[in-house]
Amino acid sequence: MRIALTVIFGLWGTIQVRSQSFIPEFKTNLDSSNGIFLMRQCSRSVPENVSGFYNLTPETIAKLERDFHKITSVKASACCLVGGRIPELKSYGYQYLGIEIEGRKYIYVNAFPIGDKQIMEAFHKDWKTKPVVVCDGGDAYWGILYDVQKAKFSQLSINGVG
Repeated sequence: MRIALTVIFGLWGTIQVRSQSFIPEFKTNLDSSNGIFLMRQCSRSVPENVSGFYNLTPETIAKLERDFHKITSVKASACCLVGGRIPELKSYGYQYLGIEIEGRKYIYVNAFPIGDKQIMEAFHKDWKTKPVVVCDGGDAYWGILYDVQKAKFSQLSINGVG
């Protein structure tokens, strides 16, 4: 009986983790050589004191995506959204970039609207290999920092409105 309960609770934990994971349909892992360009957002703040960039591993990306659901609980310091949060994740495409700040590894997540897939890919045709940087755009464009070691998101920043 004890073994059966252990197996059941073990499976339940696995099911809960999988149900909370969010794996975006539109995502890309940007090469570290794009770092300087992605950090040049024109209407939102980006992390300060970035000392370098690194290429992400599949394991690190999997960890990020296991925690992706936590983004909706992070509040932006200044923004246009009601309540200052991202209400849902499915409407966006994502670019991932490994960044280093004061010797620690982070992932910067750059988000942009998908809308219609054909329109999105026409408007952002190089989104899989080049940073998406848009001036203004409001809450359709945002970025957030993920602390790989702490498995925590912070510094949600949303584009301004022009």
